[in-house]
Amino acid sequence: MNYFIELQRNNLTPAKFFSEIRFALKQKGIDFYLDLNDFINVTKSASTSTRYYVVENKDGTFTKKCSYSEYRTYTDLRRKVATYQTSEGYDRVYLTDELEQYEKTELHNWKQDWVLDADEKPPAKSEIYTSFPCEYQCYILNWDGSCFNEICEFTYDDDNAVTDIITQ
Repeated sequence: MNYFIELQRNNLTPAKFFSEIRFALKQKGIDFYLDLNDFINVTKSASTSTRYYVVENKDGTFTKKCSYSEYRTYTDLRRKVATYQTSEGYDRVYLTDELEQYEKTELHNWKQDWVLDADEKPPAKSEIYTSFPCEYQCYILNWDGSCFNEICEFTYDDDNAVTDIITQ
């Protein structure tokens, strides 16, 4: 079955946005498994994006080409900053020889390829899964050519009005 729903609303709260989505999907007979709390409160440490696609090699094996992105928080060192005032009354900033620890959160990306056996076939030809705060996407392309694509995004425009989009 083919379903296509697109909603775009302005000046909504996330809860109202979700109720609009649930109502539209219920009318089409589609289940919506994303939870409001999980959608809004995704921490950076839980944010992730994974994707893969499969290429069939000439010898009958498959190569699964994957890419990943996730936020990682780690402790790093930096030199402490100090200030002093000159005789003219100016404040001067300089780096000391003393080190301090601080936490740093960065988005890391990496890629990996796997050569699979001929009988080891992934469940889908390609798949994308993304989960960041107020952004969710699940895309699956099956071997028979059918696909599933769900995008749920909650963004603010320049006027601080909310624009929301979902397609399935």
